[in-house]
Amino acid sequence: MEVLKWVKDMHTKVAATAFNIPLSSVTCTQWTLAKLPNASPTAASASSDMYGPAVLDDVNHIIAKLEPVTSKHNFNTIR
Repeated sequence: MEVLKWVKDMHTKVAATAFNIPLSSVTCTQWTLAKLPNASPTAASASSDMYGPAVLDDVNHIIAKLEPVTSKHNFNTIR
């Protein structure tokens, strides 16, 4: 279970860095490999290598969807 915690922590750090917000502002719901589609049990570093870019891609999609809101309210950037 420590491996899952380490992977979760790493993905939380990826999201915080991508959003340019404090780590304490990011929460990650509890998950297991059974809840992740197409997931296979792997070592922590391999999981981070596989799923870390997916987290970053998700952040970029969220930011793109928020751009109209940030423009409308004159925010300089979401990042």
